Amino acid sequence: MSRHTAGPLALVCMLALGACDDGPSAPTQPIPSVAGTYYASWQLQFRRNHDGFSGAFQCYGTVTLAQTPASNNTATLTGFAVVGGPCPPQSFDLRGTMQLNGTVHITTGAPRPPQGQCPGAPALPYTGVVTERDLALRGTLDVNCPGPGEGMHRWDFIITAGR
Repeated sequence: MSRHTAGPLALVCMLALGACDDGPSAPTQPIPSVAGTYYASWQLQFRRNHDGFSGAFQCYGTVTLAQTPASNNTATLTGFAVVGGPCPPQSFDLRGTMQLNGTVHITTGAPRPPQGQCPGAPALPYTGVVTERDLALRGTLDVNCPGPGEGMHRWDFIITAGR
């Protein structure tokens, strides 16, 4: 290779390598740490389909979350929820995902109301948001409640929690 072609060839190689550089990349923002125990309130709202009768109940308990390190701006959540008075005591496994912005999709149980014959649910999808201090979720379920005059009900389960 002659001295006259080595210079331009080196310049072409440097330009080719520089074309592959996307420039400085923005650092990825870490997903907030939400692991821990939250003190929770379940609002159980219902509407009976055949006559529109509606009402609400409040239950209390805890939600405990464990969190994996993020991958592709998503963390996996696992844990459990414990429901207590005035609803019948129950506990449910919990699993889901959390996005970088705090949006969550969680599957966990829905408590049985403290009155009436309607059952709860062993697993219900909830959506909402979580921060390092607060959790807000909502899930909806159609339930066939046994008993005279009951039938199908639309239930909204709203979880609000803080620590």
